[in-house]
Amino acid sequence: MLRENRQKLKVIMQNSSDWTYWITPEQNLSFISPSCERITGYRAEDFEADPGLLVSITHERERSMIVRHFVDDFSDARTCHLNFCITTREGEQRYISHYCKPVYDEDGKFLGRYVSNRDITEKLTIKKKLEAHIEKLEQRNKDLLAFGYMASHDLRESIFLIQAFSDRLRAKFFQDAASKGSIYLQQIEKASQHMQMLLDSMLNYSRIATQQKAMTPIDLNDIAKEVILDMEFFLRKEDAVVTLKSLPSVYADYGQMYQLLKNLISNALKFHKPGEVPTINIYSRQINPDQNTGQWEIIVEDHGIGFDEKESAKIFNLFERLHSKDSFEGTGIGLSICKRIAERHGGEIMATSIPGQGSKFIIRFPAESQQPGKIKDGGIR
Repeated sequence: MLRENRQKLKVIMQNSSDWTYWITPEQNLSFISPSCERITGYRAEDFEADPGLLVSITHERERSMIVRHFVDDFSDARTCHLNFCITTREGEQRYISHYCKPVYDEDGKFLGRYVSNRDITEKLTIKKKLEAHIEKLEQRNKDLLAFGYMASHDLRESIFLIQAFSDRLRAKFFQDAASKGSIYLQQIEKASQHMQMLLDSMLNYSRIATQQKAMTPIDLNDIAKEVILDMEFFLRKEDAVVTLKSLPSVYADYGQMYQLLKNLISNALKFHKPGEVPTINIYSRQINPDQNTGQWEIIVEDHGIGFDEKESAKIFNLFERLHSKDSFEGTGIGLSICKRIAERHGGEIMATSIPGQGSKFIIRFPAESQQPGKIKDGGIR
């Protein structure tokens, strides 16, 4: 049995991709796996003949740490993990992840240390490249943000001048609303207003990533009630009915959740059936409620004009419109903002619809969602 166990141990050691070995209480190396040659260029026999070889090939800046670890702390009962750099026999630098554990017998006698060394050179190289790439992207985002604010300032000034001079022209030369000049001015004013809306929407879209706040536990019921209250004028204008049922609490950015629900309610209000009272239902449901990994879905449902479900993916694209600007006002950015907010929170948004019967917009939150709130079912008019 002893011979069989030693044979099994030998097979494991020989086929291990990590460089493993045993350090005896006398600090000699034994049971060295063949992977040491692939990683260091030195054979197992080299390390057995020279126990100090590992220290000598360690990079100078980390050599004192390795000496302290193998000498001063050798019989320490703690398991340790550290990284260091070595120079191989061929002169190549490699980074090692070192795992070391003291071993004792049943009587508490110290038997030595089990060591596993893993070559993490490629992993660190990829990590450094990724960090450099992220740094470049962050700088580009800062540059784009600065450009956006500069362009916004200049565009706002131009829009303001267009609107101001249009007002002066109307007051001085085109007081007759039916005249051609007055009609032309109306088109100019309408275009400048649309440009203002488009500019505001683009800035809101860019701010989702650049002006985000920390995630905190928030009650979506509170946000939904606040949105409904702030939109009271528009809801009453259309005599709309909003039914709010119990929503969960989630980890989220309060301002972005407000923007998300406001955009979806506005969208439902905009695309209601002409001549009918707009009805909007806001409710939630839990997926896999008996599991810790369950997710929450927030649904904003309307009974409006709907759309062809084949277009469900396109509607979240920037500037994508299923209807002409003459039929429905808007910039084509509102649902793109919803998608970006959902993704920023680790979730997703999707839509289902039947033309002429209405639409459902579903925001799915990750499993970190909290318990449902306590608001009672009921309608808000």
